[in-house]
Amino acid sequence: MWSRTTELLKRNIFQAYNKGVSCKDIANEHRIGVASVERYYHQMMQHKSSHWANRTCPRILGIDEHRFTRRQGFATTFCDLARRRVFDVVKGRSAADMRDFLQSLQGRHKVKMVCIDMNSAYRRLVREWFPNARIVADRFHVIRLVNQHFSELCKAIDEKQLAYGRGGMMRLLLTLRDRLTDSQKERLRTYFADRPDIESLYEFLHDTADLLRVRGAKCRFVPQVCG
Repeated sequence: MWSRTTELLKRNIFQAYNKGVSCKDIANEHRIGVASVERYYHQMMQHKSSHWANRTCPRILGIDEHRFTRRQGFATTFCDLARRRVFDVVKGRSAADMRDFLQSLQGRHKVKMVCIDMNSAYRRLVREWFPNARIVADRFHVIRLVNQHFSELCKAIDEKQLAYGRGGMMRLLLTLRDRLTDSQKERLRTYFADRPDIESLYEFLHDTADLLRVRGAKCRFVPQVCG
């Protein structure tokens, strides 16, 4: 029986055991018998196996990595973008790390779209495990990449003013236009009077960023924006 009162305890036991903590040490920490530790661990295994076996992979999937802890390394989050919720979190970030998880997913061939960053390893993962899905670049990472290239180009054009961050001008150039104060807008106008080339790049950057931040568009329209 899956008891609500022991669900957290079972999860803690499951995680500790998977990290290599002995049954005896776990039993001593939680003041229960070793047999109970083993029983709870097996119940968690059955629960997870049943969960994995019966769930269907979302048709519109988001995949992104994040650092779990310095000791544990990276984890990968799978999101159901149509329902705007996390589908699962898997330890590791390579296809080899996640092989068991990926093999457990039902309906992988029915996934229509996978939204990822522009990491080539993720593109290979999607092609292998979700062969019928269209790959879409996550707009957050697209905006970040555009900002990066904009910064590098501006610094190359106006090395004296921008390369060393003097006066925080680069920060102003990257700040969203609707978040600038009146004094900051005036400061930019003064700068653009001497640097119309930077102004042209500035307008292109923010027009592009505004387009990528449009939230009203459905997921199916994203490929037209991100490519």
